[in-house]
Amino acid sequence: MLKLFLSCTLFFLFHVPLLESSPLFDAKSLKCSFESGVFTKFENEKWKSKNSKMVDLIFDGINTDKQSARLIANAGTSDLSALLTPRALHLIEITGTGNYNLTSVFLPNQPAQKSISANEPFLAVHSRHLNIPDPINPVFPLVSQYYGKCLKWDVDR
Repeated sequence: MLKLFLSCTLFFLFHVPLLESSPLFDAKSLKCSFESGVFTKFENEKWKSKNSKMVDLIFDGINTDKQSARLIANAGTSDLSALLTPRALHLIEITGTGNYNLTSVFLPNQPAQKSISANEPFLAVHSRHLNIPDPINPVFPLVSQYYGKCLKWDVDR
């Protein structure tokens, strides 16, 4: 048990970057572009998927101390929860209708001696978990996952 504890401690000391040294730690706004993804719906008792693209998303007012942020997208704005972990920033939206959307912005896996550039994009994944009411098909989940990159963003641009 002691070996496992020491192994885990050494791993985190040398492999998990200090959050304070990452440009993601102090990001107040991010602009995310998603080049590819998959949209899936449940229809006629089957899951049907197709390739899909997504509009850019802007996350503003990111405050990891208060665990809050704001999403700015083509359909409007929404308040989010923001959770910073040693490997990613997770932006979580629960819509007014109870649907769940999650964007994870990942820290790069960099060797400890290499610093992370402030202009370097962060890999990101955006997942949507929707259940749209439909009188014909009452259980009509629509799920999607998109893959892209985020940059620190100045909203005044």
